[in-house]
Amino acid sequence: MKKFYLSVFLVSVIGGAAQAQISRGGIPWSMNAGSQLTAASLTSIGLQQPDYALYEKEDLEDAQSGAAKPYRVAAEVAANIDVVQQGQWSYRNDGSSILRLAVEVPGAKALSLQFDQFHLPKGVSLYITNANGLHILGAYTEKNNSEFNVFIHEELQGNKAILELNIENGANLDQLQMHIGKVWSYYRGVSELNKYLSTSGPIVAKPTIDESSVCHINANCPQGEGLPFEKAKNATVRMFSGGGWCTGTLINNTGNSATGDCKPYLLTASHCDGSNSREDEDFATYIFRFNYEYLSCDNSQLPVGNNTMTGAYFRARSNYPSMPSPSNALVSDFMLLELTEAIPEAYDAYLVGWNRDIGIWMNEDYFKYVGFHHPAGDAKKLSVSNFVDPDGTFNQQNISATHWRTSFQTGGTAGGSSGSGLFDKDGLLIGDLSGGPGGNCSEDGEDYGIVADYSKISYAWENGYDQAQFQEFAGPASRLKDWLDPANTGVMSLGTTKYDCSDMPNSVKDQEEILQSSISLYPNPSNGRVIAKLNFANPTDLTIKVTNIYGAVVSSFEIPAAVAHEYAMDLSHLASGVYLMQFTTADAQVAQKIVLTK
Repeated sequence: MKKFYLSVFLVSVIGGAAQAQISRGGIPWSMNAGSQLTAASLTSIGLQQPDYALYEKEDLEDAQSGAAKPYRVAAEVAANIDVVQQGQWSYRNDGSSILRLAVEVPGAKALSLQFDQFHLPKGVSLYITNANGLHILGAYTEKNNSEFNVFIHEELQGNKAILELNIENGANLDQLQMHIGKVWSYYRGVSELNKYLSTSGPIVAKPTIDESSVCHINANCPQGEGLPFEKAKNATVRMFSGGGWCTGTLINNTGNSATGDCKPYLLTASHCDGSNSREDEDFATYIFRFNYEYLSCDNSQLPVGNNTMTGAYFRARSNYPSMPSPSNALVSDFMLLELTEAIPEAYDAYLVGWNRDIGIWMNEDYFKYVGFHHPAGDAKKLSVSNFVDPDGTFNQQNISATHWRTSFQTGGTAGGSSGSGLFDKDGLLIGDLSGGPGGNCSEDGEDYGIVADYSKISYAWENGYDQAQFQEFAGPASRLKDWLDPANTGVMSLGTTKYDCSDMPNSVKDQEEILQSSISLYPNPSNGRVIAKLNFANPTDLTIKVTNIYGAVVSSFEIPAAVAHEYAMDLSHLASGVYLMQFTTADAQVAQKIVLTK
């Protein structure tokens, strides 16, 4: 197979090694037994209280208008805090030191501090705790330094954040940078953190999860059972950007391999970033949370883990908005990012495969479609449908068939679900959510056939509208094919792999070579009866399309669970001539020439 080099965007792919916002655990020194440091002695910087009522009014207006925006949960509060200069220093007998500072925003249910200058030298650990000390984030160390010199942490319960730097003797403080440029003050969407309100002892109460509609069912309910859907579920993450929640899906590409590159791409909606940015630095403070889900169908078990990562590189997006009028019109609605660090093994994540076949809606075998999402930032939920309409659009009628439209029989979608994936019967991603009527249902939880529109991967593959209308961004920056098929294979679908690609063949080229060597056609030339001699190591679903010299499909066959055997095909209805027989599996596509003589 000829190698394909994307020289036009090679420079954008080669980025520095940024680090994720992975917490290393531990206890701040001030909390150790015998410490004389107390919260009462802290310097506390109070910031202005946001107009929460105005935010809530605007949120209601957006919901009523159907505006394509993230589910906003936090107000942006300007700050100008130099932690090193304004914090309180304490010195210990062994030469180590502690630097502490509190930041407070009245009325906040939770806080996230965003640093526009951030660098921790070796030997310095950062912890961030709430007022009562029950919620501890960190330790963050030099491994959390970013090439963009920025940092943000996940939501911390309450209206006060206490920063503590534990500084070992000999640490180079000349390298220490900590400046807070803004604070995100959460006014909704964080009820899970209510478990940190108690000061009476160990946490025993369940968190109160009441953000999303009663229509929504937990991701681990029986309706989503099955190996393909389990992997799709584990590829779904909650995303915080610009004060709001969205959902994203980790996605595989043909360039990934077990012994080479394994890029953790993430697909979400373009409208989840209202700035329409294409600069890496603007995505460096995105927060991605993995595995935020209940272990059971009901709420009897706590959401597991607090597995978070921060930061992504920009790869591609559709323009937002698509049209000047109406302002909420979207043609394609996708954004592809790449996480800035490898996903930790403990997160048990998958890079889900994809299917860009535009004809799946006509295939009776495609009887089940599943969506995983975080409505209102809630623990991961599940939606199930039994069909898709290929002619969907979102808030515009000028460009047709850009979205898959579906009506859920189980569950629904809501604000915060934006960008979440819709998966076919094999657990392969076919689109990301633009929106829909949302999670409206009766009080007893019965849904009313909730409609949702998912931006098609098949349309975003080329994204012809943006290529013509926004030529300054034409090419790889506004379509998916260069990123999801960097090997230029032309495959219609790709399978799912583990977070580190360890269960993926070495390369797509290897898969094609294996497939090619497993097929032999005879007789050739043939009078119309063709035998395909196959030798697959494992049962393999095989699709065969016969095309003429003009590329038109003139015949097709399907062999489910093909093994080591011979399969006869009747081509006697075709005229004499040269044809190509295209053999496609979930992992590769190859072609062989056949000559018919009559």
